[in-house]
Amino acid sequence: MKRLPNDDAARLQAVHDEKYLHMGVDTVALGCQVSEHRLREAAAAQRDRDAASVQQAAAAAAAAAAEAAVAERRAAARTLLLEQQRQAVEAAARVRVSRAQALGADDRELAAAAADPMLNEHAGTAASALSATRVRRDHWKGMNDGQLAAVRAGQAAQAAASRRAAQALAEQEAARVAATHLVASALAQEQAQAAALRATTAKHVLDDQLQQAREKRARDAALCRLYTNPVRPEYFAQFEASHR
Repeated sequence: MKRLPNDDAARLQAVHDEKYLHMGVDTVALGCQVSEHRLREAAAAQRDRDAASVQQAAAAAAAAAAEAAVAERRAAARTLLLEQQRQAVEAAARVRVSRAQALGADDRELAAAAADPMLNEHAGTAASALSATRVRRDHWKGMNDGQLAAVRAGQAAQAAASRRAAQALAEQEAARVAATHLVASALAQEQAQAAALRATTAKHVLDDQLQQAREKRARDAALCRLYTNPVRPEYFAQFEASHR
């Protein structure tokens, strides 16, 4: 028989199997283990049943709460609808009352206008309560010659006042234009005088500068002759002559 080393996996497994093959079975311990396993399974099943019961109760409570919320929303919607209907009825009633009041006010205004002597002329005399100086177009037929003359005189006075105002405005405009022309003429004259003065001053300055330039040239020429000592005929005339 071939011997296997102690660290060989096959040998170790064979030794392990041989050991448990010749060992006796503890039925008591095995029974206890089986009982404990069954008890654990029963407890787990009971826990599952309890959890399912709790979940069912929670689902039932949630469903009841949802139904209660739906019922509450339906009741609130019904209450809101009734309130809106009541408000609509009240608004319609207010509109009817307002229209009736407006119609009544219109009727009263028409009646007052029909009975107002300031707005209606007398049926027999065609005269109204307006004064003689105030004329209305619908009362023109009731004006007499004096009233017409007063109207014409007022119109003539207004036209004359308008003409006087226009003439005064034209005179003011003419005065303004004349003053503007005077100012412009004075400014132009001042500018011309200033230009003439500037031209005269410039001419004087130019003449002075030219005179200074001529004097400088003459001075430079004299200095040139003075410091260069040019030979003159007198220089040669002094030779072969005695001073005695």
